[in-house]
Amino acid sequence: MHSIVKRSRLGASSSDLDRLVLDGLRLASAVASPAFLFLAVLYWLTDPEGARLTDSSLAALSAVVFALVYVALRRRPPRPALAHPLAALLAFFVIGTGVTRLVLSGDPKQTANLILVLVGVGAFLHSLRWLLIVLGVGVGSWIGVAVLSWTHEWVFWAVALATATALSVLVMSSRLHAIRSKEEARARFTALVERGADLISVLGPDGTILYESPSSERILGWTSDELVGRSVFEFVHAEDVERIVATTAALMETPGASVTTSARFRHKDGPWRILETIGTNLLHDPAVGGIVLNSRDVTEPRLRARTKAHLRDVILALTQPRPPRSGGEAARERSERKSWAG
Repeated sequence: MHSIVKRSRLGASSSDLDRLVLDGLRLASAVASPAFLFLAVLYWLTDPEGARLTDSSLAALSAVVFALVYVALRRRPPRPALAHPLAALLAFFVIGTGVTRLVLSGDPKQTANLILVLVGVGAFLHSLRWLLIVLGVGVGSWIGVAVLSWTHEWVFWAVALATATALSVLVMSSRLHAIRSKEEARARFTALVERGADLISVLGPDGTILYESPSSERILGWTSDELVGRSVFEFVHAEDVERIVATTAALMETPGASVTTSARFRHKDGPWRILETIGTNLLHDPAVGGIVLNSRDVTEPRLRARTKAHLRDVILALTQPRPPRSGGEAARERSERKSWAG
């Protein structure tokens, strides 16, 4: 949970999407380099004599380029703003190798390689503008080659390429929609946590505060940053610590279990506030990894209840009829009145 509520922006910002592209480039480079190296060896062993050198050399060159990109991204990651231009350059390179094979072979079946590239680009780009640029370059290059060597076989591959282009746009649009929907849900949740009357906390197994909602400053005077990383038991009243430790230990024994309790928690200004808390064991949940506490300040209601109870006892004591007096008590009372009047 503490990782979920860190962001409060509505939707995914461009920098967030750029970072996703960089992550995708690192992964794609790590996978593509050995894959192209494997293809280089395979082409060398299986291709006909005429195409062996060309296909193997292009695949080996691609393996080297992706290896260099992976090393560069690992050692010195570029600014997020450069993510899409860099991804587009890599896409242009792969398109170029595919078009080169298409030109040298004259075989429209080589369009299949270009189709895979265009669909793949839509799987990790997050900018419609850059995707359209890459698709335009790929489709435009293919049209230039097809026009020069047009036969009836190219018709099928033209339809396949058009389908791949539409699929690429659809894939990217679907991924963007999913990302933005997730971010919007996260932002709504964060807004509820930040503006809610309750105090939301996440504790580690040892009682360390992993997350504290911003409402902590309003309720307890402590900011989230002042509480995170410290033990919750530092702030619990000494008379309540043993009971709370025992309750927490029992709660941790059962994943998903919940318990309701209350304790005095120290306000930053010094006084003690009574917090009524519902604790839920979500240590087993990888998205949370802690004990979630939902607390509310019940100090004032508790004090009012105690005051009312005290007043009720006083009123009952005053209005309750006195027990009948014995003869001796009545005689002593008359004697005391006479002595005063004396």
